[in-house]
Amino acid sequence: MSKKGLKLFMAVTAALLVIFVFNGGADELTNKVDKIFSKWDSTVSPGVALAIIKDGKIIYKRGYGMANLDHNIPITPKTVFRIGSTSKQFAAFCIALLEEQGKISFDDDIRKYLPEMPEYNYPITIRHIIHHTSGLRDSDQLMALAGRHFGDFITQEDMLKILARQKEINFNPGDEFLYSNAGYVLMVDIVKRVSGKSLRDFAEENIFKPLNMTNTLFKDDHTMIIKNRATGYSPGENGDYRVHISMGDYVGDGGLFTTVEELYHWDQNFYNNKLGKGGQELIEQVLTPGVLNNGNKLNYAFGLIVTKYNGLKLIRHAGGFVGFRAEMIRLPEHKFSVICLANMSTISPQKLCNKVVDIYLAKYFKEEKKAPKLAAKTKPIESAPTVVPYKLTRTSPIENPSMPPKPPRDQRTRAGYFSGGVCPMVIPKVKRNTTVNRPKTKIRTSAMIINTKHSSR
Repeated sequence: MSKKGLKLFMAVTAALLVIFVFNGGADELTNKVDKIFSKWDSTVSPGVALAIIKDGKIIYKRGYGMANLDHNIPITPKTVFRIGSTSKQFAAFCIALLEEQGKISFDDDIRKYLPEMPEYNYPITIRHIIHHTSGLRDSDQLMALAGRHFGDFITQEDMLKILARQKEINFNPGDEFLYSNAGYVLMVDIVKRVSGKSLRDFAEENIFKPLNMTNTLFKDDHTMIIKNRATGYSPGENGDYRVHISMGDYVGDGGLFTTVEELYHWDQNFYNNKLGKGGQELIEQVLTPGVLNNGNKLNYAFGLIVTKYNGLKLIRHAGGFVGFRAEMIRLPEHKFSVICLANMSTISPQKLCNKVVDIYLAKYFKEEKKAPKLAAKTKPIESAPTVVPYKLTRTSPIENPSMPPKPPRDQRTRAGYFSGGVCPMVIPKVKRNTTVNRPKTKIRTSAMIINTKHSSR
């Protein structure tokens, strides 16, 4: 063999060796991933769709379990899921686009566009509803207290009406963070009144079409036919499954239907923005967390939580509604993302996504220094209502021992006292310790879990 031929042979051999090693490593990693999801890799149970993204490409995608048990339809990466509160980032992005177009300001009073909303002591701005600092009572829970449930026919107009009947809010806007679906429901009406288009049409024109997300939409009509849509399930009493549906025609806080394949396009837009005027200024805006009146910085941006995972920067938002659960996480420093969509109410995509990150990025984890715990002065409260905060959200503790006179027990409600009728719920007395730092203010009584299975749209 000539010297030139020998060099060519060695080069080809080396290339084949690299390919073999890489594929072998990839197989080893994906085998570990499959093991995590093996519980749902079945033809007799609901399951999960998964996409793993690295350096701009989907390096692994799979479906586990069944999209529809009635018709034996398996889950694939093309299966369409409802993604609950993971939808919020899209509603907030629409608001950001309107601001970029000069049609609104984040610091506008929401009553500029929603004059039917009450005039509280201090104005609620668009910025407040984006970052959950408005103090508004939660819309889903108010509906539940009014005797309306997720299986009932509920419109966007119904939601606006019940929010407009609230005579009080939980705190002065900007003073605190309290996760509330109400603000994102109101965004729908703001978008419509400013742009003249429904949120579904505005998002289609300004987000989904430019990003080639042809099977993604806000479903504001429960009678719509959506091809390849999964059915949402909850556990039955005898180890079987029950179909879980919603007839709600309101969106914004949730209501988006999409696939793991199409969320890939959305994920990539955060690295190279194609929306609005283009450029990264818009992306930087939607990734900027809110700030409280006292200057404290939140970790909640525009429908996105900006945090850390094992020392690595992490951007995420989970969602869950009527049998569907979702999580989409991005670790921008490593251009690595995981998207997990499920059609079973007991599946936790957040935990599953974390496990996938552990497989691929564990060697990059950093030890985080924990701040020392400071002892807080506490004072027992004899008659505070039991507060059950949202799953996956941070809420402030009960802060005030100075309670206003209580109404009769059969008139107390877990969402405060609102006009338009209440659904009485007895709140038991409890004795608990809590930090006291704001005397003589009304205690927060909303953002309670009415049904923990549906708490995060």
